[in-house]
Amino acid sequence: MNRLWTTAILAGGLIGQSACDRHNGQSSRTDQRQEPAATRTAQTQSSDYDFLKTAAQANLAEVDTGSLAQSKAGNADVRKFGQHMVEDHTKANVELNALALKKGFTVPTEPDAAHKKDAARLADLAGADFDRAYMKMMVSDHEKAVSLFEDNSKNAKDNDVRAFAEKMTPDLRNHLKMARDLSDKLGTSSSP
Repeated sequence: MNRLWTTAILAGGLIGQSACDRHNGQSSRTDQRQEPAATRTAQTQSSDYDFLKTAAQANLAEVDTGSLAQSKAGNADVRKFGQHMVEDHTKANVELNALALKKGFTVPTEPDAAHKKDAARLADLAGADFDRAYMKMMVSDHEKAVSLFEDNSKNAKDNDVRAFAEKMTPDLRNHLKMARDLSDKLGTSSSP
């Protein structure tokens, strides 16, 4: 009788192990089928994150250089433009940060190295020299921003990210127009 129980237990164990192996095999195949979708999601998140990261750094740079314009510009219109950049880009960054948080992204809290270098160059200037350099930079920066936001208003993978880009594009176009007009008024070339 002992032998019968031993055989029954061993047989039951083998059947159970076989069932587990089949279940694990199916699970592995399921995971493999899902992996490409996860990879696509990661790529989508990466491209949208890259956009939000770049936009955040640009906004922060506009705030920094706009603050410089308020204290170093010789022309009252340039100071006013700087104030406008601080206000608008601060608001834009608040909205961008809320969107990033909603999407689980952490965006930078300071400009990138290139923007910091540009701000440092501006900090060494004052008066008319500052005005010309700052406005030339604003035209160039806003041309890049308009292009970036237009692209993402069409191509961002996430609907909320795409909507954010669409919403901000008209403001950036307006900033670019203002920068070009003021640059022309100062006699500064509007080409980068």
